[in-house]
Amino acid sequence: NRFEASIQKQLKTAGLRDTLEVRYALERETAKLAASRATAEDMAFIKQALIERQSTTSHQEAFVEKDLAFHQMIALACHNQIMKDLYQSIAGYLQTLIAYFVQVMPPEDALLDELHEQLAEAIFQHDTAQAEDVIMQMNTHNQQFIEKVIS
Repeated sequence: NRFEASIQKQLKTAGLRDTLEVRYALERETAKLAASRATAEDMAFIKQALIERQSTTSHQEAFVEKDLAFHQMIALACHNQIMKDLYQSIAGYLQTLIAYFVQVMPPEDALLDELHEQLAEAIFQHDTAQAEDVIMQMNTHNQQFIEKVIS
């Protein structure tokens, strides 16, 4: 469709910061919606995705796939078709962004691992404010790291 093609064209020329900002905006809303709408089945999928993400930390390519899958499960749990479609349409760019972070960040980023666990817990507790706060903390952490790398 023309909208998706336009978004993908923009993302192809977007920089790291632009992609991170889009990711933050989209994930902030999907996390809040997931926290308010997730079903027991959604929570089971998110929990499984989190476990798989945690079990692949030593293999970069698999970790990138599992991290993206975790966030995609949250997007599915928001139960908003347009949000899911938007997330899916930029998934390739997000995968590139995640792969970049995996290459340049310390291999074991305990803070990000803890934040992913907190995000899942906020969704399980239907705590929209906490889900938004955790996404904000993830974004701040990533932004600070990018500033160090690109400056």
